Amino acid sequence: MKKRKVIHFIGGNSEEFLKNQLEVYDKAIYEYTSYTASVIVEDRKFVFHPTSKIKKPFHVFEKVKKEIEKSGVIVPQIDRTKINWHNFSKRKFPEEFYSVDLSSAYASVLLKHKAISDETYNDILEKIPKEDRLKAIGMLGTLKSRLTYQKGKEPILEKIESPFANWFFFCCYVTGEIMELTKEHCKEDYLFYWVDGIAVSKNPQKAIDYMTSLGYRSKIDRITECSYEDGVIYYKKNGKAKVLHIPKSRKIQNNEVIKFLVKDNSEDKEEALQGNDNS
Repeated sequence: MKKRKVIHFIGGNSEEFLKNQLEVYDKAIYEYTSYTASVIVEDRKFVFHPTSKIKKPFHVFEKVKKEIEKSGVIVPQIDRTKINWHNFSKRKFPEEFYSVDLSSAYASVLLKHKAISDETYNDILEKIPKEDRLKAIGMLGTLKSRLTYQKGKEPILEKIESPFANWFFFCCYVTGEIMELTKEHCKEDYLFYWVDGIAVSKNPQKAIDYMTSLGYRSKIDRITECSYEDGVIYYKKNGKAKVLHIPKSRKIQNNEVIKFLVKDNSEDKEEALQGNDNS
Protein backbone atom coordinates (compact mmCIF):
# COMPACT_ATOMS: atom_id res chain seq x y z
CA MET A 1 0.00 0.00 0.00
CA LYS A 2 1.32 3.41 -1.00
CA LYS A 3 2.20 5.62 1.98
CA ARG A 4 -0.08 8.62 2.44
CA LYS A 5 1.41 12.07 2.05
CA VAL A 6 1.03 14.11 5.25
CA ILE A 7 0.15 17.81 4.92
CA HIS A 8 0.13 20.11 7.95
CA PHE A 9 -2.01 23.21 8.50
CA ILE A 10 -1.72 25.83 11.23
CA GLY A 11 -5.26 26.90 12.11
CA GLY A 12 -8.10 26.36 9.66
CA ASN A 13 -11.48 24.66 10.01
CA SER A 14 -10.99 20.91 9.86
CA GLU A 15 -14.73 20.18 9.85
CA GLU A 16 -15.40 22.37 6.82
CA PHE A 17 -12.43 20.73 5.12
CA LEU A 18 -13.91 17.31 5.92
CA LYS A 19 -17.18 18.25 4.24
CA ASN A 20 -15.34 19.25 1.10
CA GLN A 21 -13.44 15.95 1.02
CA LEU A 22 -16.66 13.97 1.37
CA GLU A 23 -17.89 15.49 -1.88
CA VAL A 24 -14.81 14.11 -3.67
CA TYR A 25 -14.06 10.78 -1.96
CA ASP A 26 -16.26 7.80 -1.16
CA LYS A 27 -14.44 7.32 2.12
CA ALA A 28 -12.92 9.76 4.62
CA ILE A 29 -11.68 9.43 8.19
CA TYR A 30 -11.78 12.20 10.75
CA GLU A 31 -9.49 11.85 13.78
CA TYR A 32 -9.24 14.30 16.65
CA THR A 33 -7.55 14.59 20.01
CA SER A 34 -7.05 17.36 22.54
CA TYR A 35 -4.20 18.64 20.37
CA THR A 36 -4.94 18.11 16.68
CA ALA A 37 -7.56 17.13 14.13
CA SER A 38 -6.85 15.10 10.98
CA VAL A 39 -8.74 14.37 7.78
CA ILE A 40 -7.59 11.18 6.06
CA VAL A 41 -8.45 10.15 2.50
CA GLU A 42 -6.97 7.43 0.31
CA ASP A 43 -3.70 9.18 -0.57
CA ARG A 44 -3.48 12.14 1.86
CA LYS A 45 -3.53 12.89 5.56
CA PHE A 46 -4.27 16.52 6.44
CA VAL A 47 -3.28 17.47 10.00
CA PHE A 48 -4.71 20.63 11.56
CA HIS A 49 -2.77 22.23 14.43
CA PRO A 50 -4.46 24.99 16.48
CA THR A 51 -1.28 27.10 16.56
CA SER A 52 2.35 26.87 15.51
CA LYS A 53 3.29 26.43 19.18
CA ILE A 54 2.25 22.78 19.10
CA LYS A 55 5.25 21.84 16.90
CA LYS A 56 7.85 21.91 19.68
CA PRO A 57 6.02 19.58 22.12
CA PHE A 58 5.29 17.19 19.22
CA HIS A 59 9.02 17.02 18.47
CA VAL A 60 9.83 16.30 22.13
CA PHE A 61 6.98 13.77 22.33
CA GLU A 62 8.39 11.81 19.39
CA LYS A 63 11.81 11.73 21.06
CA VAL A 64 10.29 10.53 24.36
CA LYS A 65 8.36 7.76 22.58
CA LYS A 66 11.48 6.50 20.82
CA GLU A 67 13.48 6.44 24.05
CA ILE A 68 10.72 4.60 25.94
CA GLU A 69 10.63 1.94 23.22
CA LYS A 70 14.42 1.69 23.14
CA SER A 71 14.65 1.39 26.95
CA GLY A 72 12.78 -1.91 27.01
CA VAL A 73 11.31 -0.96 30.40
CA ILE A 74 7.85 -2.39 31.05
CA VAL A 75 5.67 -0.64 33.60
CA PRO A 76 2.84 -2.35 35.51
CA GLN A 77 -0.77 -1.91 34.52
CA ILE A 78 -2.26 0.91 36.57
CA ASP A 79 -5.69 0.88 38.18
CA ARG A 80 -6.67 4.40 37.15
CA THR A 81 -9.26 4.65 39.90
CA LYS A 82 -6.39 4.43 42.40
CA ILE A 83 -4.48 7.48 41.13
CA ASN A 84 -4.22 10.31 43.68
CA TRP A 85 -4.80 13.38 41.51
CA HIS A 86 -5.40 15.80 44.37
CA ASN A 87 -6.38 16.14 48.01
CA PHE A 88 -8.17 19.46 47.85
CA SER A 89 -11.40 20.62 49.45
CA LYS A 90 -13.03 24.02 49.59
CA ARG A 91 -11.54 25.83 52.55
CA LYS A 92 -10.21 29.06 53.89
CA PHE A 93 -6.52 29.49 53.32
CA PRO A 94 -3.81 31.05 55.50
CA GLU A 95 -2.81 34.57 54.48
CA GLU A 96 0.54 33.14 53.44
CA PHE A 97 1.73 29.59 52.83
CA TYR A 98 4.10 27.66 50.58
CA SER A 99 3.78 25.39 47.57
CA VAL A 100 6.49 22.79 47.02
CA ASP A 101 6.29 21.60 43.42
CA LEU A 102 8.03 18.65 41.81
CA SER A 103 10.24 19.83 38.94
CA SER A 104 8.85 18.39 35.67
CA ALA A 105 7.11 15.68 37.66
CA TYR A 106 6.16 13.25 34.88
CA ALA A 107 9.46 13.66 33.04
CA SER A 108 11.24 13.05 36.36
CA VAL A 109 9.34 9.79 36.81
CA LEU A 110 10.37 8.70 33.31
CA LEU A 111 14.01 9.53 34.08
CA LYS A 112 14.06 7.80 37.47
CA HIS A 113 12.66 4.61 35.93
CA LYS A 114 15.24 4.77 33.12
CA ALA A 115 12.70 5.27 30.33
CA ILE A 116 14.38 8.43 29.00
CA SER A 117 17.97 9.68 28.96
CA ASP A 118 19.49 12.48 31.01
CA GLU A 119 19.91 14.44 27.79
CA THR A 120 16.21 14.28 26.92
CA TYR A 121 15.21 15.05 30.49
CA ASN A 122 17.42 18.14 30.51
CA ASP A 123 15.98 19.23 27.16
CA ILE A 124 12.46 18.92 28.60
CA LEU A 125 13.38 20.75 31.78
CA GLU A 126 15.55 23.52 30.39
CA LYS A 127 14.79 24.10 26.71
CA ILE A 128 11.00 24.24 26.44
CA PRO A 129 8.36 26.25 28.39
CA LYS A 130 6.28 24.59 31.09
CA GLU A 131 3.15 24.50 28.92
CA ASP A 132 5.02 22.62 26.21
CA ARG A 133 6.48 20.20 28.78
CA LEU A 134 2.97 19.33 29.92
CA LYS A 135 1.81 18.73 26.34
CA ALA A 136 4.87 16.70 25.38
CA ILE A 137 4.39 14.19 28.21
CA GLY A 138 0.59 14.46 28.22
CA MET A 139 0.47 13.19 24.65
CA LEU A 140 1.58 9.79 25.96
CA GLY A 141 -1.97 9.43 27.29
CA THR A 142 -3.77 10.72 24.19
CA LEU A 143 -7.29 9.43 23.62
CA LYS A 144 -8.09 9.68 19.92
CA SER A 145 -11.60 9.74 18.48
CA ARG A 146 -11.93 8.34 14.97
CA LEU A 147 -14.98 8.81 12.73
CA THR A 148 -15.00 6.68 9.58
CA TYR A 149 -17.41 7.73 6.86
CA GLN A 150 -18.11 5.58 3.81
CA LYS A 151 -20.90 6.27 1.35
CA GLY A 152 -23.85 3.96 1.77
CA LYS A 153 -22.83 2.83 5.27
CA GLU A 154 -23.46 3.99 8.81
CA PRO A 155 -20.61 6.14 10.18
CA ILE A 156 -18.37 4.33 12.68
CA LEU A 157 -17.15 6.09 15.81
CA GLU A 158 -14.15 4.61 17.64
CA LYS A 159 -12.10 5.67 20.66
CA ILE A 160 -8.44 4.79 20.29
CA GLU A 161 -6.07 4.98 23.22
CA SER A 162 -2.38 5.69 22.78
CA PRO A 163 -0.18 2.56 23.06
CA PHE A 164 1.85 4.63 25.56
CA ALA A 165 -1.15 5.44 27.77
CA ASN A 166 -0.05 3.16 30.58
CA TRP A 167 3.23 5.08 30.76
CA PHE A 168 1.29 8.30 31.18
CA PHE A 169 -0.91 6.88 33.94
CA PHE A 170 2.13 5.31 35.58
CA CYS A 171 3.68 8.81 35.79
CA CYS A 172 0.41 10.10 37.27
CA TYR A 173 0.28 7.26 39.79
CA VAL A 174 3.88 7.67 40.97
CA THR A 175 3.44 11.45 41.28
CA GLY A 176 0.31 10.93 43.38
CA GLU A 177 2.16 8.49 45.64
CA ILE A 178 4.95 11.03 46.16
CA MET A 179 2.34 13.59 47.19
CA GLU A 180 0.75 11.15 49.64
CA LEU A 181 4.10 10.24 51.19
CA THR A 182 5.09 13.90 51.49
CA LYS A 183 1.72 14.69 53.05
CA GLU A 184 2.37 12.10 55.77
CA HIS A 185 5.90 13.39 56.26
CA CYS A 186 4.84 17.02 56.72
CA LYS A 187 1.98 16.11 59.07
CA GLU A 188 0.64 19.20 60.89
CA ASP A 189 2.17 21.61 58.33
CA TYR A 190 0.23 19.99 55.47
CA LEU A 191 -2.64 21.89 53.80
CA PHE A 192 -3.47 20.15 50.50
CA TYR A 193 -1.87 18.89 47.30
CA TRP A 194 -2.77 19.26 43.66
CA VAL A 195 -1.30 16.84 41.08
CA ASP A 196 2.45 17.60 41.52
CA GLY A 197 2.50 20.37 44.13
CA ILE A 198 1.93 20.20 47.87
CA ALA A 199 0.92 23.17 50.04
CA VAL A 200 2.30 23.55 53.56
CA SER A 201 1.69 26.26 56.14
CA LYS A 202 5.35 26.39 57.18
CA ASN A 203 8.66 24.47 57.00
CA PRO A 204 8.66 24.03 53.17
CA GLN A 205 12.29 22.92 53.30
CA LYS A 206 11.12 19.81 55.15
CA ALA A 207 9.06 18.84 52.08
CA ILE A 208 11.94 19.71 49.73
CA ASP A 209 14.37 17.52 51.69
CA TYR A 210 11.94 14.61 51.77
CA MET A 211 11.30 14.72 48.01
CA THR A 212 15.06 14.86 47.48
CA SER A 213 15.43 11.72 49.59
CA LEU A 214 12.95 10.03 47.21
CA GLY A 215 15.12 11.06 44.27
CA TYR A 216 13.11 14.01 42.96
CA ARG A 217 13.92 17.68 42.58
CA SER A 218 11.44 20.33 43.69
CA LYS A 219 11.12 24.06 44.32
CA ILE A 220 9.42 26.39 46.81
CA ASP A 221 6.91 29.09 45.87
CA ARG A 222 5.34 31.61 48.26
CA ILE A 223 1.53 31.72 48.01
CA THR A 224 -0.61 34.67 49.15
CA GLU A 225 -4.18 35.96 48.67
CA CYS A 226 -5.52 32.48 47.95
CA SER A 227 -9.28 31.96 47.58
CA TYR A 228 -11.69 29.48 46.03
CA GLU A 229 -14.84 30.39 44.12
CA ASP A 230 -17.07 28.40 41.73
CA GLY A 231 -14.45 25.84 40.71
CA VAL A 232 -11.64 28.38 40.41
CA ILE A 233 -8.67 29.00 42.75
CA TYR A 234 -7.34 32.57 42.73
CA TYR A 235 -3.94 33.24 44.28
CA LYS A 236 -0.60 34.97 43.96
CA LYS A 237 2.57 32.93 43.46
CA ASN A 238 5.67 34.85 44.48
CA GLY A 239 3.61 38.02 44.07
CA LYS A 240 2.28 37.21 40.59
CA ALA A 241 -1.49 36.69 40.14
CA LYS A 242 -2.51 33.18 39.07
CA VAL A 243 -5.76 31.37 38.32
CA LEU A 244 -6.31 27.61 38.52
CA HIS A 245 -9.47 26.17 36.98
CA ILE A 246 -10.31 22.89 38.65
CA PRO A 247 -10.84 20.54 35.68
CA LYS A 248 -13.86 18.38 35.11
CA SER A 249 -13.58 14.88 33.65
CA ARG A 250 -12.13 14.93 30.13
CA LYS A 251 -14.48 13.82 27.36
CA ILE A 252 -13.25 14.17 23.82
CA GLN A 253 -16.39 14.63 21.80
CA ASN A 254 -17.36 16.35 18.57
CA ASN A 255 -21.13 16.30 18.35
CA GLU A 256 -21.34 18.55 15.30
CA VAL A 257 -19.26 16.20 13.18
CA ILE A 258 -21.13 13.13 14.42
CA LYS A 259 -24.47 14.78 13.64
CA PHE A 260 -23.21 15.74 10.21
CA LEU A 261 -22.03 12.26 9.34
CA VAL A 262 -25.15 10.53 10.61
CA LYS A 263 -27.42 12.98 8.80
CA ASP A 264 -25.32 12.67 5.65
CA ASN A 265 -26.20 8.97 5.57
CA SER A 266 -29.75 9.90 4.53
CA GLU A 267 -30.81 10.03 0.87
CA ASP A 268 -30.76 13.81 0.67
CA LYS A 269 -27.06 14.63 1.01
CA GLU A 270 -27.50 18.19 -0.18
CA GLU A 271 -29.99 18.89 2.60
CA ALA A 272 -27.56 17.44 5.12
CA LEU A 273 -24.73 19.65 3.91
CA GLN A 274 -26.88 22.75 3.99
CA GLY A 275 -28.22 21.89 7.41
CA ASN A 276 -24.74 21.60 8.84
CA ASP A 277 -23.58 24.84 7.19
CA ASN A 278 -26.42 26.78 8.79
CA SER A 279 -26.00 25.34 12.26
